[in-house]
Amino acid sequence: TSGGVTQDHIAGLVLSNDAGDTSNDINITAGEASDSGNTYNLKLASEMTKRIDATWAVGDDAGGMFTGSVAVSTWYHVFLIRKDSDGTIDAGFDTSVTASNIPTGYTAYAHIGAALTDGSSNILAFQMNIIGGKRQFRWDTAVNVQNAGSNTTRTLRVCQVPTSLKVEAYLSVLLYSTSGTGSEVALRVYDPAMVNVNPSRVTNAIATDRKSVV
Repeated sequence: TSGGVTQDHIAGLVLSNDAGDTSNDINITAGEASDSGNTYNLKLASEMTKRIDATWAVGDDAGGMFTGSVAVSTWYHVFLIRKDSDGTIDAGFDTSVTASNIPTGYTAYAHIGAALTDGSSNILAFQMNIIGGKRQFRWDTAVNVQNAGSNTTRTLRVCQVPTSLKVEAYLSVLLYSTSGTGSEVALRVYDPAMVNVNPSRVTNAIATDRKSVV
């Protein structure tokens, strides 16, 4: 706790595609979060909707873009922000995970989620739930990251998760061998910051008696 604020606290603030314009608006339910510096408790008293297709402006159903125009296939981080002069709370979007383009007159911010646009600059539909204290985001329609094809050596595949954040990804993976019975198929899911090694049922297997290892 710092100055009466619980460190890294967040409650409520569930995000969803707003029913009024699912392609461009994000709804945020009431809730609260400590700011990035654990100095202030940012409390959103009632739900708020912000538009990603309009320049940021104060208030509900107003523009939410801190800077520039919404782009295609881009991650936008969602923030609560606190006005310096009177402590009022608002929200908005930025490509920067540290809200570096936060509107003038606002300094404190809390990161509460992220949204991805598609090839037409529309927000991809998602569902957010809080389960066991974890804030879980899942696509309405599964996103195919890549058909990996055939690989005999380590190949890094980029998952469709928010940039500049440590997250726990939900993956659906199909592995198969075209070489017949007894051929080894292996997969290692890891953080690229970890030591890179080729997947092997010998050196990093869950069970050495299995040909398929995840």
